[in-house]
Amino acid sequence: MSKKKKRLKAQRKASAQARKLTSGKLIRLALKSLVFAVLVSSLIGVLLVLGVDIIHQRWAQLSLMAVCYIVAFPLVFSEFRPKS
Repeated sequence: MSKKKKRLKAQRKASAQARKLTSGKLIRLALKSLVFAVLVSSLIGVLLVLGVDIIHQRWAQLSLMAVCYIVAFPLVFSEFRPKS
């Protein structure tokens, strides 16, 4: 086998292993999601206490949550990405 084929085979194997669901991965995902939800809720609460008027509107809260989710997505779901 050539080196390239061996490397590709190893990458496929690592990718398949990373996608496997285990109880540990699911627990870590749940904990990371919980921490994320608490942080976003705290951020919205702090902005409300500081008197940011636009945060009182529901669309602003939802857009802030969406931006935070997009930024945090790679961290939250890093368990399911193959290590390189």
